[in-house]
Amino acid sequence: MKIKLSFILFAFIFVQCTNAQTEMGMASYYSDKFQGSKTASGEKYDKNLLTAAHKTLPFGTRIRVTNQKNNKSVEVTVNDRGPFVKGFIVDLSRKAAKVIDMELDGIVKVKLEVLSRKKKISEAPPVPAPSKPLPRPVKTVNSSTEVSKPVPQLGNPDHNLYKIQVYEQPKVGFGVQLGMYAKHKTLLRQVGGLQAKWYKNIIVALHTKSDGTSLYKVILGPFPDRKTADSYLADVKDKGLKGFVVDLSKL
Repeated sequence: MKIKLSFILFAFIFVQCTNAQTEMGMASYYSDKFQGSKTASGEKYDKNLLTAAHKTLPFGTRIRVTNQKNNKSVEVTVNDRGPFVKGFIVDLSRKAAKVIDMELDGIVKVKLEVLSRKKKISEAPPVPAPSKPLPRPVKTVNSSTEVSKPVPQLGNPDHNLYKIQVYEQPKVGFGVQLGMYAKHKTLLRQVGGLQAKWYKNIIVALHTKSDGTSLYKVILGPFPDRKTADSYLADVKDKGLKGFVVDLSKL
């Protein structure tokens, strides 16, 4: 009897472990421009629902997505296909992104856990969804863009004291360069302007010329590969900014 009970317990644990699925990777979320668009499952995308896109999980599968930066989690239902960018494992709805506090970061590292899996019922083979632009780095409240009180524009000639935190950035991945400046006051003014628009992924690259003078490159990033950086550049251009993709390893 004990042997039989132990076997049943072992079989139950084995089945549970086999059914469990965990993934680690990057997550992004849908741009609001896709509101009302048809998803791969046939449902319309609704930014106010807790849904997500995954490359292979059956539609209707419930998954838990945990933001590794703050350990906040959200449970969502898979109803679309994607993301089709290397290193990315899930696209979240706007509401789901808000729950795990990733709206300002736009792209975060997450852990994905399958909670319940539905059987595939005459599901068509995955078809790459239209490329979704990376999320706009704005603060959103009650599903509407809130233009909060701007960060003071750094470089004000009437002020000469600033609070700055500096960290070394590994030369890995790609970035979107927005400009290059010779004067530090101009640099501070540009960084302040970007912060006022809720950009947080700002990198400054220092380039010293042969005559000893310095140039400051303002870059957004980093991104894991060029395709991701290209997609982000397209979104940046939509907002009226100019730039180009740079390989951080060559700076």
